[in-house]
Amino acid sequence: MKIVACEVMKEELLSIAAGDTTDLEFLPQGLHTHPEKLNKELQRLLDESEGYERVVLAFGLCGGGAKDLKAGDFVLTVPRVHDCISLLLGSKKIYDGVRKKEPGTLYRPLR
Repeated sequence: MKIVACEVMKEELLSIAAGDTTDLEFLPQGLHTHPEKLNKELQRLLDESEGYERVVLAFGLCGGGAKDLKAGDFVLTVPRVHDCISLLLGSKKIYDGVRKKEPGTLYRPLR
């Protein structure tokens, strides 16, 4: 299996994948502001992923960045969430609750 993820999730994925045989690949967070570039980069990585049984995108739909992607000879899993924050919080329902409770909250990686 291969996981292609936004670098926003890098620390979390590395911490749970230690010793696992899952391959991880991370894309720059800045691609979110350019969904067309994100889409092309994701498709390029999928095209280069032959030989895997499953490829998981640890991305949300990201402004259309995951639109119309074509899988090769593997199962492609894409979460049905708008962005990575829902994935990090655990679900869209939790994300919506946090947004209602704390409107205007900005999420960004710590550096």
